[in-house]
Amino acid sequence: MVKHMTTFSGLELSNPNTISDSSSSGNPFDIATTQLSQIMSRLPGIMWTTDKDLVITRMSGAGLNLLNRTPQEYIGRNLAEIVDSQRLSSIAVSEHQKALTGKVGHYEIAVDQRQLEVTVQSLLDEQGQTIGCVALAVDITNQKEAERALAYISDRMILLNRVISLAGSTLNVNKVLEVVCQELAQTFGVPQVAAALFDENQIEGRIVAEYLAPGCISAMGMTFSLRGNPLNEDLIQFKNPIAITDVMTNPLTVQVRTIMQERKTASILIVPLTVRGEVIGSIGIDSPVAREFTQDEIELAAAVALAVSQALDNGMLHQQLESHSERLAQLVEKRTAELQRVNERMTAILNGSSDAIVFTHNDGTIRNTNEAFDRLFGYAADEAFSSPIEILAEPPFDQALIEALRAAVQTGEPQRLTIMARRRDNTTFDADVALSSVPETHQVAGGTVCSLRDITQLKEVERLKDRFVSTVSHELRTPITGILLGANSLHQHYPRLSDTQRLEIIRRILDQSASLAELIEGILSLSRFDLQKHRTEAVRVDMVESLVSIVEEFRLTIQNKRLTLEFTKPTKPAFVRGSRLDFSRIWRNLIDNAIKYTPEGKILVVLNTIDTLSEPVSDDLRPHDLPAGHYIVGQVSDSGRGIPANDMTHLFTRFYRGNASQSNIPGSGLGLSLVKEIVTFYKGSITVRSEAGIGTTFTFWLPADTADITDMEE
Repeated sequence: MVKHMTTFSGLELSNPNTISDSSSSGNPFDIATTQLSQIMSRLPGIMWTTDKDLVITRMSGAGLNLLNRTPQEYIGRNLAEIVDSQRLSSIAVSEHQKALTGKVGHYEIAVDQRQLEVTVQSLLDEQGQTIGCVALAVDITNQKEAERALAYISDRMILLNRVISLAGSTLNVNKVLEVVCQELAQTFGVPQVAAALFDENQIEGRIVAEYLAPGCISAMGMTFSLRGNPLNEDLIQFKNPIAITDVMTNPLTVQVRTIMQERKTASILIVPLTVRGEVIGSIGIDSPVAREFTQDEIELAAAVALAVSQALDNGMLHQQLESHSERLAQLVEKRTAELQRVNERMTAILNGSSDAIVFTHNDGTIRNTNEAFDRLFGYAADEAFSSPIEILAEPPFDQALIEALRAAVQTGEPQRLTIMARRRDNTTFDADVALSSVPETHQVAGGTVCSLRDITQLKEVERLKDRFVSTVSHELRTPITGILLGANSLHQHYPRLSDTQRLEIIRRILDQSASLAELIEGILSLSRFDLQKHRTEAVRVDMVESLVSIVEEFRLTIQNKRLTLEFTKPTKPAFVRGSRLDFSRIWRNLIDNAIKYTPEGKILVVLNTIDTLSEPVSDDLRPHDLPAGHYIVGQVSDSGRGIPANDMTHLFTRFYRGNASQSNIPGSGLGLSLVKEIVTFYKGSITVRSEAGIGTTFTFWLPADTADITDMEE
């Protein structure tokens, strides 16, 4: 069932006792709606009716008593008018309109923090003609609360299952404790959790693992006395969890208040790690704010500690590993069975998954799907039921999919594969598939659960990277070969070469070396920028000075290619704040691209300052999502070949070169993606306009450093 969600808090629902009886009028619509109102006044729901124009005519139901609403403000008004005046979703109107066509409409509304599920059907007269709609709203608040409670239980059981699985898979005690600290910190929402182990005589403890959020003080390796410490003596004696709301006042924490204060701990939950009835360590969950740990939280922490204790027992009693592993496997199987039962009751929750989920019988027949599956594969709800699972894959992947399903059923082991998936309209996409068997029990029918994820973009990135590696290999090979040939010529024929010939060979070696250095720098620039994105240092950069320097770098190249350069700079100061190298990279890549793709004609470079708060800017120049303010605007135009329309959407994608890859123009497909990432990093924007045979214009906007402007205004 597909459900729509809308908030309808502005709807005033009527008291059934206020509806007058108009059955004597003889109007079929009034007779029908009055009879429905009388019926609904005795049912625990809410009902309203509309005529064919969606004008509300009646509202009734015992559920109105919970909402304390009256009808006077809404009866006689059009539903669309109410939706529009309250700025609500139009789903309610569309579902009522659907009901007028004879279909059933469904949606959900929230009224005074209560959740109602609404079903809308057409209202017929005695001749079977549609005379309006009738809507029934059922209170599902308790159902929603139950679903949330089940989700909470599931999350906690998944955590416990992960800890148990880890505890049974390694003898590395410190690794187990480290992961447990991280899991508990995430579950309890605290910045620090530490685990300690005690010596054999229970005299001294030592912190051996911890989880720390940024800014917290580490206690790793710290030792502390167990005797004379009321907190640890109580833990060792009674072997029960200790939850302390205020560590600064509780008598058990007298000996540890200094370290608690240093670690900014307000409340703490400590659970013992026990092996064969003896406490051999503890796990402390520190909260920086005062909190009372609930009984559920204490029991969860104790269960986790129990699982960890079993792993410690494994490490200390390696000779009993086989029997202990069997007990752990039984416990995992029990937990897994419990999770399966919970998951069966939470099918609706799966509809919130972004992955397509398919449940099948053991023979591969589809028996259930979630909404993500319908969206991804283009099927209507229930349309794929009873179909074989292989319809979801292109040959020969269909056979691989059914074989993986059979392997999951026969071995009980999860299966993973990548296929070419097929939608209902026969379009295809790359998909990652995971299959797990669901054992048959007295409560659950056997079968498999199949999760499918669209990885088209990842595959495309892989293909682009492969193409990039191939391109870079080729580009690197050319200058290296030239350098080796020149050096070999000098080495073998140096005495027979004239000074002019030697200088020419050296010049070619230098040219090839420069080309090689330029190519390597282009490859590394993007990587360096990625690594430096989180830097905090920033300087005030004069964009005019930076641009003049870059233009001078390219002037000789432009002259040698017999191109014309037009350079326009602003009369006002043009400063930005950031890395001088980053802004130079923007100009260098855009100007270099313009030169490469312009066989003849001119290059136009423009730098300007624009205050969009006070200066008019044409819509085709200013990006539509750019906030108003002071900006430095750079523009590089050429009269080159232009960019094909089908390349425009991928222009700033890493490794993408489009049709340019088929030309003799060198490049790696990284320059424009680097420009885009730099501009975006500095909260700017970049646009491109191009026309085949006419040329291309790149325009970028960067927030200006307005310190000078502010000083002048003052």
